[in-house]
This record gives sequence, C-alpha cells and structure tokens, in this order.
Amino acid sequence: MTSTVGAAMAGTRVLAPVEGDLLLGGAAVLAGATALALYAPRAIAWPLAALAGWSAIALLGSYVRGRRAHGRAGRVHPGSLGARSSVDE
Repeated sequence: MTSTVGAAMAGTRVLAPVEGDLLLGGAAVLAGATALALYAPRAIAWPLAALAGWSAIALLGSYVRGRRAHGRAGRVHPGSLGARSSVDE
C-alpha cells in the first residue's frame, strides 16, 4: 500500500482500480478519524498516547537487548563521525 500511496501522491503512474479502492478506503478512514477528533478529541488522544507509549517501550527494549548483545564494543563517541577510537578497542 505504501507504493500505491507514493505513486498517487507523486503522479508517477496510473493506478489500477483495486489500488484506487484502497486509496478511497484509506481516505474514508482518515476522514472519519478527523471527524471523531474534532467531535471528541479524547477518543483519539488516548489511543494515540497508548500507541506512543507502547512504541517507546518497544524501542527501549530493542536498545537494551542490543546493548546486552554487543556490550560497549561498538559504541560511537560524540564528535567522532562514526570512527572508532582507541578507547573502544
């Protein structure tokens, strides 16, 4: 669906009827979410806050697992432009 949306926005190719139906469905969902947000902002805010919190926890978990797996060996120091220093070795 990402390539369909990109093609529709950029106008790089003619969309197939099935792709047009996907875009229409997506537009309807977004229009409904917009109307709901205007009418009852909390109905949108709470789920978005829950999604943001869940994403933050998932990213933090990935960071912790990566640190445990790699230790400090691959650490890049600020200002080093990605180069490893002698401290890392």
